[in-house]
Amino acid sequence: MFLTGVVPGLALLFFSIIYFGYFLIQIFVNSSRLLILMFIGFLLGLTWLLFMHVPYFLIRLMLRLRRRR
Repeated sequence: MFLTGVVPGLALLFFSIIYFGYFLIQIFVNSSRLLILMFIGFLLGLTWLLFMHVPYFLIRLMLRLRRRR
């Protein structure tokens, strides 16, 4: 159970750091392609949101199903 939460979280953190560095470089070097990078950042933010809220939702759902039995 520990690895199912930690490994995806560390991978998401790693990709976020890599994205942030690449985004900063592109701001100064070539600012004409920022729309695509902002869209990727938006998707990365949605992934973070799902990563933080879906496990809580699933735990709450399992508890509700358990109480009905």
